[in-house]
Amino acid sequence: MALSRRSGQRFQASIWPGFVDAMTGLLLVLMFVLTIFMVVQSVLRETISGQENELDVLAGEVAALADALGGWNSAAPRGA
Repeated sequence: MALSRRSGQRFQASIWPGFVDAMTGLLLVLMFVLTIFMVVQSVLRETISGQENELDVLAGEVAALADALGGWNSAAPRGA
């Protein structure tokens, strides 16, 4: 009877290291995934802001071309 009690206590005491290892592994995977998402978000944010700057430059060029064409069209006679 004493032998069975001792083996049951040993089983309960030895479950914690495996549980802690599993939780630590889960935490490491979660931190790795969050780090990857943060890096991807940073790269995409830089890409989007770069595209916005390019769009602003292109909009300025389109406005300049529209002004140039508007000035050219206003010099042409309306009836032609």
